[in-house]
Amino acid sequence: MCIYGFGYTAPSFQIKKMANAKELQEQLDAANADLQIANDKVSALEAENAELKAANQALAAAVPKSVEKDVKIKPILPATTFEVDGKKYRFIIAYFKVCNYNDNQPVTAEEALADKNLLAQLVQEGSGVIEEVA
Repeated sequence: MCIYGFGYTAPSFQIKKMANAKELQEQLDAANADLQIANDKVSALEAENAELKAANQALAAAVPKSVEKDVKIKPILPATTFEVDGKKYRFIIAYFKVCNYNDNQPVTAEEALADKNLLAQLVQEGSGVIEEVA
């Protein structure tokens, strides 16, 4: 029979076990606190995601269904003629590129009509985007 009484000291292996258990409990409590913080962040993100989804659906509903994606508006061929060196010309191509002009970006015929130097260059080169008008 073992009687525990006043002045009892636990054996050293039990003291180590109790210290390890206390340390493990502290680690567990810290991990649980970190887990709770992570759960709170996830909950906040889920709420934000739900708000964004609702906003996205509202925007999608606001866009007319008849609008097609990736529809490119083709430039209109101008009916205006232009004159260079006393001869009249007109455009037969509405959208084209000219080497070493506008950083080799496409030009519309309407834009070209505003640039007299470009018109002269097109005539001089015999460009296929214009034709002489009789």
